[in-house]
Amino acid sequence: MKSALLKRLSWITFLISIVCFFAGNSFDNTDVKMFFLPVLILSGIMALSAYLMGRREQLSMDDDTFAVSFFKQLVSGEYFNSSVWQNAYRDYRTGYQQHRRSSLGIRTDLFIRCLRRLVVLNSVWMFVCTVVAGAANIPLGDVLKDLGVGTADYSQNIGNRIVVTVITVPLIYFMVLCLVAFLKSKKWLDSFEEKGIGVREIETSYREGDAFECSINSVVIGPYYVHGVDGEKFYTVPRNMINAVAWNVDRFIISAKTKYGTVYKGDEYRFYIVFKSGNGEVLFRIPLDQFQIRMIMDNYFPNEAAKSFQIGYDEIKILSHKFFSLKKHTSPVMMAD
Repeated sequence: MKSALLKRLSWITFLISIVCFFAGNSFDNTDVKMFFLPVLILSGIMALSAYLMGRREQLSMDDDTFAVSFFKQLVSGEYFNSSVWQNAYRDYRTGYQQHRRSSLGIRTDLFIRCLRRLVVLNSVWMFVCTVVAGAANIPLGDVLKDLGVGTADYSQNIGNRIVVTVITVPLIYFMVLCLVAFLKSKKWLDSFEEKGIGVREIETSYREGDAFECSINSVVIGPYYVHGVDGEKFYTVPRNMINAVAWNVDRFIISAKTKYGTVYKGDEYRFYIVFKSGNGEVLFRIPLDQFQIRMIMDNYFPNEAAKSFQIGYDEIKILSHKFFSLKKHTSPVMMAD
């Protein structure tokens, strides 16, 4: 998964850098050559690293033996009852620091979580737009000159124009993502006003509740409400509506498109906490660390968790550039021997 992204970025940069470097050489422009020479070298190193990472990923691929074994332990209950998992859970619980969001308002928190997701998923396009704009040498210097900003020397200096472009394009892209994140987070809160739930009431519950975080995902257990956010949606439900709390596990089968077709890149397992109403309707589900989910069940919903013994399991195929990985923020699968 990482090698596919790195390879794509490196080759785009490498090819554009070659064209620009030799174009600068043809016109005897030192500014262009000095700007793109280190980029050319760096992109070559990135391409080599991507190749080596791809080879290592291919060698580490195996069949579905692990997935089949994990699924069997999961549905039989052996996985969560094994001594390996119980010992790891005990250690995690002992070292866990419970916290609240007293220092951060709900609007700011939701905005940041939404923005982080947008930045990660759009980082490739931001990078491509920056490189292409820099290589195309958009005449920002001439625009500034027409507006009466800058000097004639500045407008004629290709090197300076490239630097300005490389700085300006990501900034504009980031500002657009900020606007999208702001509008989405505002829409989330406004939707509760329509349901008759005051934003101030939600904010108080969100600020004073016990928070469990996993990257951009969060579940907050307030005195009267339970809140969940995953960067895409924000949920708030009254605690008295929750009749059952269950597990869901998704196996993401990650692949990438290449000139040889779709290539398998690896698996990632994700654990979800699922809140259900009295009629079995799923109120919402949020991915967290597996030990955080058990802590929420044990500390806040012991009776509700006892009502749902069945564990949901799904296998989802997804392309690597559309996948937001949580592997660095979660505990690994604890398989019993």
